[in-house]
Amino acid sequence: SKAGSNHPMRFHIRIEELGDQVPETDQQQQQQQDVEHHWTFLEAQMDRIEHEMHTIIAEADFFKERDSVYHQQTDDLHKATLFWPILHVGILLITGFTQANHIVNFFKTRRII
Repeated sequence: SKAGSNHPMRFHIRIEELGDQVPETDQQQQQQQDVEHHWTFLEAQMDRIEHEMHTIIAEADFFKERDSVYHQQTDDLHKATLFWPILHVGILLITGFTQANHIVNFFKTRRII
């Protein structure tokens, strides 16, 4: 499965220290320093990767929100393009009917019809 803010993945590292304490030589001290440096480097890399992961998730959320707003605007525009022509046709029909009634009344009052 993929890790994300909704589905975090857990992992752990198990480190065991040997019980026998042997006096350290220069070589062992150097190896110990190398191991500590290696762990410090790994910790820094883990922090960097975690930061990048949070950045990627934040960007994905931002683009998802932006896409949602764009989709809503597109739906609103689509509804408006259906509404306005119907409104125009209705206004034209009402205007035509009113003008026809006025002409008929005019002719009736002048006794032309």
